[in-house]
Amino acid sequence: MKNAFLLLFISIWSNASFAQNLTVFKDAANKFEIGVPSDWKRGVPGNSTVEFLAVRQGTSELDVTREIMSVNILHWTETDLDAAFKKYLEEVGKSQDFKILKESDRTIGGRKYKSLLESHKNTATGLEMTHSVLFSNDNGTVLILTMETTSANYDEFKNLFSRIASSLKF
Repeated sequence: MKNAFLLLFISIWSNASFAQNLTVFKDAANKFEIGVPSDWKRGVPGNSTVEFLAVRQGTSELDVTREIMSVNILHWTETDLDAAFKKYLEEVGKSQDFKILKESDRTIGGRKYKSLLESHKNTATGLEMTHSVLFSNDNGTVLILTMETTSANYDEFKNLFSRIASSLKF
């Protein structure tokens, strides 16, 4: 009986933490697709290096949204993944109070990515932000997936960010 109750509890808990449905967004021009939470507002901004943007919608007047995901596509002469990632780190490392929390290699769908978890201070709000980043380089076409929230909210969103990252095809 205890085992059945434990199994039921784990099943309910896992469904609650992964209940967010993902809708696939496909960008044929840039040859990527990604799962986006169904209730997030999404779009393709004009006049920007950002190819795709999605923002979590607040659930009440008191729910200030700070969760954003974006996909940037850049064209660099650097074709080596490690060298391009080093260049990227030098640029983002200029952010106020920038700290690398975790850096690793990851493979999704047979493609190699650099994975970065970093925090820095938002210059507009002063809030400490945490970014979960996936970075890949396909012969000079660089894809950067960034998912961000306040550092205080990161634990609440890290499983969702992981599911989004795992859905990426490039």
